[in-house]
Amino acid sequence: QTEDKKPVSLEEAFFRRIFNLSSEARNVRIFLSGARGWISVDPNTIQVSAAGHGEWPDRHESETRDIDFSILQAFTIEFSLPNTKPAVVPFDPRVIKDGDYDTAFPVAKVLLADDVPPYLYTFLRDLKLDRVELEVEVQQVRQLQVYNDLGILDPKQPYQPFGPQPVVGNSFIFGNPECGSKDLTSLEMAIDWQNLPQTVEDFEKHYRQYGKTYSPSNYKVQLTALSNNQFYPIGDDESLTYPLFKEKGDSSTNLGQSSISVAYEQLTHLNLQPAYTLSGPNDFDNETETGYFKLELKEPEEAFGHTAYPKVFTETVSRNAKNPDEEDEPLPNNPYTPVIRSVMIDYTAAAALNLGGGSSDRPGAVYHVHPFGIVNISDSLGEEEYRLLPQYKADGYLYLGLRDVKPYQTLSLFFQLTARNSHSGSGKAMPKVQWSYLTRNKWQDFTDRQLLMDTTDQFTKTGLIQLFTPRATPTRHTQLPDGLFWIRASVKGEVRMLSQCIAIHMQAMHARWVIEGDDTRLGQPLQPGMIDSFELRMPEITNVTQPFESYGGKPSEDTYAFFSRISERLRHKNRAITLWDYERLILERFHTIFQVKAISHLNFPEDITPEEGVSLIVIPKRTVYLQDETPKANFKFLQQIQAYLQDLTSPFAKVQARNPQYEYIRILAKVKFVNNDGLSYQRLMDDLKRFIAPWIFDHTLPLNIGASIDENIVLNYIKSLPYVRFVTKFSLVRIVEMEDGNYEITDTALEKGVFSLLQARPWGVFLPDPDHQIEMVEAEEDEDPEKVEFPIRFQNRVDIIDEYKKSIVIRPRTRKQAEEAKADSGDQYTITIKL
Repeated sequence: QTEDKKPVSLEEAFFRRIFNLSSEARNVRIFLSGARGWISVDPNTIQVSAAGHGEWPDRHESETRDIDFSILQAFTIEFSLPNTKPAVVPFDPRVIKDGDYDTAFPVAKVLLADDVPPYLYTFLRDLKLDRVELEVEVQQVRQLQVYNDLGILDPKQPYQPFGPQPVVGNSFIFGNPECGSKDLTSLEMAIDWQNLPQTVEDFEKHYRQYGKTYSPSNYKVQLTALSNNQFYPIGDDESLTYPLFKEKGDSSTNLGQSSISVAYEQLTHLNLQPAYTLSGPNDFDNETETGYFKLELKEPEEAFGHTAYPKVFTETVSRNAKNPDEEDEPLPNNPYTPVIRSVMIDYTAAAALNLGGGSSDRPGAVYHVHPFGIVNISDSLGEEEYRLLPQYKADGYLYLGLRDVKPYQTLSLFFQLTARNSHSGSGKAMPKVQWSYLTRNKWQDFTDRQLLMDTTDQFTKTGLIQLFTPRATPTRHTQLPDGLFWIRASVKGEVRMLSQCIAIHMQAMHARWVIEGDDTRLGQPLQPGMIDSFELRMPEITNVTQPFESYGGKPSEDTYAFFSRISERLRHKNRAITLWDYERLILERFHTIFQVKAISHLNFPEDITPEEGVSLIVIPKRTVYLQDETPKANFKFLQQIQAYLQDLTSPFAKVQARNPQYEYIRILAKVKFVNNDGLSYQRLMDDLKRFIAPWIFDHTLPLNIGASIDENIVLNYIKSLPYVRFVTKFSLVRIVEMEDGNYEITDTALEKGVFSLLQARPWGVFLPDPDHQIEMVEAEEDEDPEKVEFPIRFQNRVDIIDEYKKSIVIRPRTRKQAEEAKADSGDQYTITIKL
C-alpha cells in the first residue's frame, strides 16, 4: 500500500521497495558541480517515479505470477536545490579533482548509496539505456545584464527600461548566461515597478488633464530574442505581444508588480539558438550572437505622454491666463516614466541525449562512474548496447597499475598468499580467474599464450604469475588513474574459496637452493632478508630483496623417519581402512601438513551423518616469520588430499578434506588488578591468549581439535594470576561463524547457578576473541553474570543481532538520516532515464 493506503500491484510495490520510497533515507546520492566543488543534494528532496506507456498491472492478479516490468519504459528522478545552496556552474577540473569530465557544461552525478538498503546495483545493472532526458525548473534568477536604447543599466539600483522619455519603439534588453545556454521550454518574467501609480484608478487619474484615457491595460510590449546577431521574429507577432502592466482586475487592482509568461509554443517563434558553452558574462554589443531578450514598447501610440506633455501643459497655462476670473485648471502631472526596481526570471529548460541511435537534441555526455574513475559512454555511440550502470559481472576484481611498461615485455608478479580467511566452498566449483588489460577504457583479455606462468594455482597458494604484454601498452585512461598501464584479475565464482593476498611484488623470480652437503637446514625456512645479492654481480640489476621466508623445503629422511614410515606402510599396506590409516597416509604423502585428524559418523554420530563419510581436518605447517593464528589449507590443496586418498580407500567410501572451524571465546568479567592500569589489562589479554591457544606461541604444539573449555577452569586461572586481586560477573561467550554466513552464539551467563562446559565441534578449534569485555573495578563486590547484550560487534566488521536465538544474522550499519530539507524556494531538477 502507498502512504494514502491505496492498494498497489506487485510491480509497483517492488519498484517502491527497491528505491526505498517508503523511507526518508534514499539509496541514491546526487551531486552537482559548483564553483568550489560538488554540491550535495538533500536526500529528502529526491523522488523516484516510474514512467511508461500504460498503467501498472492489475493488483488483483495472482500473487504467484512472475513480476512483469515490460511496462516500465523509464523512471524519473526529481530533486530540488534551495536558494541557500551555491550556484550550479560548468564543471571545472581545476576545482573538482573527482573525475575527468571532459565537458564545458554543468555535471549532475547520481551515485548508488551503499549504506542504505537495498543496494540498487543488482536490480539496475542489466537495464539497457536508450535515452537520457533532463529538465530543470529555475526560480528567482536575479543576476541579469540589462540595457535600454541608451546603453547599459545597473540592475542593482532602479533604472528606466525604456529611457527617460519613452516612445513607441523604445526597447528594454535583458539577458542571463543561464538562459542563453539552455533549451528553454518556458520563461516567466516578474517585474517590480517603482513609483507607478498604485491602482488603475490612480493611473487614469494621473493622466486626466491629458485629454485622452491613459489606461494600464493599453500598454503592450513585444518579446523578441537575439539569435545569430538578429532579434527574432522580424516584424510583428501577435502571439509574442504581452501587456506591460496587470490586465486583470478592477479599478483598485495594485499595479506595483507585473509578469510576462512565455509558453513553449511562443518560444518556438523566437528561433532560439542557445550558446551551449556560454557560462560567464555575455556583454551586449553589435557582435553578440545570442543570450538576450528584448521587450519593445508597441502600444499605445502616445506611450507615456512625454511627447504630449509640453503641448498639454502649454494649452492649460494659456487657458488659465485667458480666463483670470475663473478658477485655474489643474496643471497636468508630469508623465510617468517607467522605473524598474527589480526583475526576476523563472524558467524551465530541457535537454536529451540519445544513446540508442539517432541524433541528440543538444551537445552533452553520459558518464559511467566507476570506483576509481569515469567513462564517457557517449563517445562511441552505436558501437554497443548501453547499460544504465557500469558492468561488473565478475564476483571479485584485483587492479594493478604499472609504470614504465613496454610492449612485448614479460611481467613477473609475486603473490604472497594466505588461506587463513578462506572458505571451503561446500562442494562448489573452483572460481575461474581471468587476466585482462585496459585499453581505450575497455578491458581486453590476455590470451592463453600471454599467460606465461601461474604457480599460484589460480590464487590458492603463494607463487609467481608471468604475463606477456601486448603490442601496445596504453597509459591514458579515465576509468582508472592516468599514466599507468592497468591490468586486472577478475574472478567468477565463490571468491572466498581463494586465498587472501598479503603482498604483491614486481620483477619477481624463483630461487631454488642447490644442496651442497648437509640438507638439515631445509627443516627450517630461510628467514626474510637473507638473500640480498647475486653470487656473480650483474650490473643491470641494482637491488635484490627477499621479502618473505622460503617455502617448500624438505630435509632428507633420517633413520627414525625411515623406520617409522616402513612400519606404517607394513601396517596399512598403502590402503586407507581405519581413521589411523587416513591420518598416517596424509602425513607421509604431504610434508607441508603439520597435523591431521580423521573423524566419522562412528566416533561422532551426533555431528556427522553416515552419508558424509570420513572428514579429514587438515592443519598445514605455519609460517615462522608471518604470524598466522588461523592456519588453513587452500582449496586446491584440500582437493589434492581428497583425490589422493580416494584412490587408496574403498570406492564406496566418501572422503572430505576440510579446514578446522575456528570458534572464538569472549570473556565478560569485572576484574580488580593489584595495579589498576593499562599494563595489567594488556598483560591479562596476553595471558588469556596463551592459556586458550598456547600453540599460537609455540609452533611445535598441536592444535586442540574438538576440545572443550570449562568456565570454572578459566575463572580459576584468572584468579591465580599474581597481578589479579578480584574477579566477578564472569561468563564466557562462544562466537562461531557458520558456513552460510550466519552466527551461532553460546552464552554461559544463561546457565544460572552452574559452571558451563563449552564444547567445540569435532572440527572446531578454540581461539581467544580479541574483544574481551573486561572492566576494571575498584570495589570487591560479587555480581552475577549477565547475558551478553545485542548487537555484538565481532572482529570490528559485523554487528550480530539476536533475531533467531542462536542462529542470527548480520545487520549493516546505516548512517543517520539527513536533516529535513528547509522550506525554501529553489531550483527543481528532473532526470528521466528511458530504458
